[in-house]
Amino acid sequence: MNKEHLKKVREIIKELNKKHILMIQLDIVYELDCQLDFDISDEDYCKLYNEIEYAYLKVENVGIGVIVRCALDNFNKIINDDEDFDLREECCWY
Repeated sequence: MNKEHLKKVREIIKELNKKHILMIQLDIVYELDCQLDFDISDEDYCKLYNEIEYAYLKVENVGIGVIVRCALDNFNKIINDDEDFDLREECCWY
C-alpha cells in the first residue's frame, strides 16, 4: 500500500462513519454475500445478519467467516427460531 492509497482508504472510512456504517457491518455483509449460495428474502437476510452480528460480538477467537458458515449451515434453525440452537455455541465447534 502506498501513501496515496492509504489516504483514499482513510477518506472512505471517514465517509462511512458519517453515514453510521461500521466496519463490522461491512465485514458481515461482505462475508455473508460471498458465502450465500441460495436466494433468501430481505427479511430472512436481516434476521441472519442480526444473529451473525450478535454471535460475532459475543464469541472470542472465532472468525467472521466461520460464524457465517455455521449460520448458513444452520439457516433453517435460525430462521425458524429453534430454541435448541445457539449460533454462539455452535460456531465454536467449527
